[in-house]
Amino acid sequence: MECYFGSYKLPVDSEIDQSAVVLFSIPELGIKFKAPFDGVDDDHSDYASLLALLEFIDGNQKYFSNNTYQIYGNNVKIINQVNQREVSPMKFSNLLGKTA
Repeated sequence: MECYFGSYKLPVDSEIDQSAVVLFSIPELGIKFKAPFDGVDDDHSDYASLLALLEFIDGNQKYFSNNTYQIYGNNVKIINQVNQREVSPMKFSNLLGKTA
């Protein structure tokens, strides 16, 4: 099952008092999630999106327990940090620990 995560940076003059929208999608299940988020930068927002996806998967094992799933994102830096190919900044070490 393919799962996708990412974030979209909001314009500075946005009506919402947040800096980004985090999102994830699981097309096979017809699931699309979006939520405003006040990230400190793009990487922070992408981590929040990934964690939201992982929490959804963890909380809905009836859909995932008998399936293998692959997680895709477009932030190469985050993907490399999760796969331990790149060192994550200390400010995100607590977030990276939650992805294990």
